[in-house]
Amino acid sequence: MNDATLEDTTSKLAELLKHPDDLDKLPALRSEFTRKKTAIDSQLKVGLRDQLEITQNGMSSITEGQKIVNSIKDEMMKIDKLCAEAQGMIRDFPEINRMSVMQRNFAAVESMKDSIGGFGARLMELQELLREDDAELDEQPNLLAIHGGLSELRDVRDQATEQVKSADGENGLELIENLKLEDDMTLRDYFTRLDDVVDWFDEHVGTACVSLIPLVQQGKESLIVKLALVVEEEE
Repeated sequence: MNDATLEDTTSKLAELLKHPDDLDKLPALRSEFTRKKTAIDSQLKVGLRDQLEITQNGMSSITEGQKIVNSIKDEMMKIDKLCAEAQGMIRDFPEINRMSVMQRNFAAVESMKDSIGGFGARLMELQELLREDDAELDEQPNLLAIHGGLSELRDVRDQATEQVKSADGENGLELIENLKLEDDMTLRDYFTRLDDVVDWFDEHVGTACVSLIPLVQQGKESLIVKLALVVEEEE
């Protein structure tokens, strides 16, 4: 306690104890001062606890911030390493890209052969059925079978064409023109033959359509029903 505080305290006591009778007030004053001291001590404890909590939280925030900074530094080091590795990969990119194209083309060829397998044999079967119907144009017993077979082959052709489109530029055209399949035939050869067979089938359908009235008169209900099914399916 410094001199100024001691003087102030002495002055206050002098104010409270002006007369001898005031000494009787000492127990009450002591009790009051004790109560006030207890209240002040309690407030100080609460304030100290709050300040300690704020300080601890601040320290925790500083520690967490340091961890984040260290984590960012680690990530930046990783990025720097990846950039260095990427520069090396870019130098090899042309060779990597060439190998990638070769792999895609090889996969396209394998997939093409799988989807086109049996195409030529199936075309020959449909041609034979068309020859049989040539001899019975007023009956055409194979009309529905031929139509179903041609629909299947056209689906195969469409799938193969999509695979060709997915190949890179001239490589796709090369697959159509030069990929050797059954009997040394190429995709172009097969697709041309398919178009010829479709034209042949269309001639049979056209012949039946222009002959509907005679067919009805002759009681060829079977051919008329098959013709209607084909037209409905195409529509």
